[in-house]
Amino acid sequence: MSFRTMTLCLLAAVVAVPAFAQQTACGLTRGDVTQALEQGISAEQISADHDNCANTAQTMSLTKQTTTPTGSIFWEEIDACGYHPQRRELDCAVEVKQQFGFAGFPAVGPGSWEWIQFCVDYGAGLVPVNISAVHVHDEQFGVQPPWYYGVSVAADTTLHQALVNGQTLQARAILSWTLIPTGCNYIPVWGNQADFQIKLDP
Repeated sequence: MSFRTMTLCLLAAVVAVPAFAQQTACGLTRGDVTQALEQGISAEQISADHDNCANTAQTMSLTKQTTTPTGSIFWEEIDACGYHPQRRELDCAVEVKQQFGFAGFPAVGPGSWEWIQFCVDYGAGLVPVNISAVHVHDEQFGVQPPWYYGVSVAADTTLHQALVNGQTLQARAILSWTLIPTGCNYIPVWGNQADFQIKLDP
């Protein structure tokens, strides 16, 4: 994420909270960004002035989600996942890394499925929530990878009825090509898993 994009996201989320709650690890606050923009300083200049800070913040953010290559990630892998608590929906970015290996071109081969199993821990260990998939084909026009697909997985009745009071739950997403995952400890032949926290905001 560029600092410019991060700046716009910060501005969209500015709220009246104590200064210590707005502080980032490298000293930049939301208030600093807002004040700079109000003074006419461009987002590009802020980005240049605070480039190292932005890189530090991005690295810290990425370390909070763990992706594990439980299967082969030569063809595809989960890059990141997040949960939308108001829509009760998990969303994962799946990176496709090869032009081939997905069961043919559109209108020629059947294509194949990239499955994602969503699991949540309510306090007694991970339990399955739901499964969804995206349908993919081989590339036929000579365009080089990667491609990024969004896979959305709806919550089940248990997660729907969980208290949206700001509580944090541990979650896992498991990617598996063609073979449907059979549980929260499933080891795919092709794919990986992401372990992360979700926050049930109202």
